Amino acid sequence: MGKEIFIQLIGILGAIFGFIAYQKNEHKKIMLYKTSSELTFALQFILLGAYTGVAMNVIGCVRNLVFARQVKKNKSTAAGIILFSLLMAAAGALTWTGPVCLLAIAGKIFTTLAYGMKNPQKVRLLTLPSSGCWLIYDVVCRSLGGIVTEVFTVVSIVIAEVRFRKKKGGKAAEQAAEAPTSTK
Repeated sequence: MGKEIFIQLIGILGAIFGFIAYQKNEHKKIMLYKTSSELTFALQFILLGAYTGVAMNVIGCVRNLVFARQVKKNKSTAAGIILFSLLMAAAGALTWTGPVCLLAIAGKIFTTLAYGMKNPQKVRLLTLPSSGCWLIYDVVCRSLGGIVTEVFTVVSIVIAEVRFRKKKGGKAAEQAAEAPTSTK
C-alpha cells in the first residue's frame, strides 16, 4: 500500500509542475516546467511498468530542451518536429504492449507540434488534443497523477487563456473605443 501511494505522489508532483507550466507566458519557462513534469512522469511510469509512457516522456524532455533553445535563437523547429515525432513513433513501436500505446504516442506528437511553436497561446491550445490522449492512457495505466495532470492541464490552459485574453482585451477594448468602426 505504501509503495502505491509513493508512486501516485510522484505523479501528483508531475501534475504540479505541469499546472505551473501553463501559467507561464514565455516559451522557455513553459518548456522548463514541462520538462520537470515529464521527467517526473517518466519515473512514475517506470514504477507502473508503463514503458511507452516512459519512452515518450524521456524523449519529450530532450525535445523540450532542444525546442526551448531553438525558439530562443529564433531558429526553425521544423526538422526537430519531424525528428522527435519519428523517434516517438519508433520508441512506441519498441515498447508496444497494445493499442493504448497509440494514445501516448499521439499525445506526445501533438505536443511536439505545439512545443515547436514560439507563440505561448498556440503552445497552450495545441496541447489540448494531447490531454485527451494522455487522459485515457493514464486511466488505463492507473496514473492518478497523470489523470489529475490532464484535467489540470485543460483547466490551467483555460485559466491562462482567459487571463491573457482579458489582459490583452483591456488594451484591445481601448483601441476599439478609439477606432471609428469595428467589424468582426
